[in-house]
Amino acid sequence: MSLENRREILDTIEEIFPLIEQIKVDNTDIKAISDVVLALEKITPDLQENLPDFLSEIPACLSKLFEKFLLEPVENTEAGLKLTSEGLLVVQEAIESGETAPFQDRAENALLKLNAGFKILSPAIADMVFSKDDVDKLGTTDTPEEQIISAADEVLSLLGLGTTPEPKAKRWDKQTEAEAIFSEALNSANKGETGEMPDKDKEEKEPA
Repeated sequence: MSLENRREILDTIEEIFPLIEQIKVDNTDIKAISDVVLALEKITPDLQENLPDFLSEIPACLSKLFEKFLLEPVENTEAGLKLTSEGLLVVQEAIESGETAPFQDRAENALLKLNAGFKILSPAIADMVFSKDDVDKLGTTDTPEEQIISAADEVLSLLGLGTTPEPKAKRWDKQTEAEAIFSEALNSANKGETGEMPDKDKEEKEPA
């Protein structure tokens, strides 16, 4: 990792944390939200140039989230703020340690949760996270769908919406299929339903 302005970036990240606490008290504080956007935009170019995508995309995605906060009312702002703190903490610790590989799992998990809760994820990261055929590359014993469901469960818990239905389908390796899981889970939780996910194999056997 080569960050000439490492100290300045870390200081900027530190400045964001109290702003998050400020927004928790008043989620209509436009100045505080704007300051977070500016701070994230300030550090993102350097991070994109010097860090792997799984880390540098966190502030880029968070910037999009706070732009949403500025432009329109967003439900579950508290969950978004919690995910912001979590994501920035991963980036901060990686920069302080001077290493990136040990933080890949946490960084990817933070990106998964941002996408699950707020549909914010760049195409490059979506391909990286959702399209892996080699489970070992995930750095976990979970299969890809299990990691996705785990991330969705945590988001739903943050949002107070319960957990996802038990998946029956085989491996999902596309972002659209992963997002369908999140959508189905959120819809079921919002309606107070606890039904199972459709059995894709069974559906395919049924006559048209």
